[in-house]
Amino acid sequence: MDDNLLECPYCGEEQLEHEPEGVSMLSCRTKCEHCGRYFVYAVTVARHYESFRDDEHNEIP
Repeated sequence: MDDNLLECPYCGEEQLEHEPEGVSMLSCRTKCEHCGRYFVYAVTVARHYESFRDDEHNEIP
């Protein structure tokens, strides 16, 4: 399954109205938009930080 898709394990349909989670969770319960069955899923949310210099605002006297 693609990282951006949530598919029903019963009918295999993509959940079109599903909003991506902002935090990782081991157990989330939802109802399929297509077949109406409830299922449980897990989600892992990863963050990547990158820093860079801001020489414009850090002038050395």
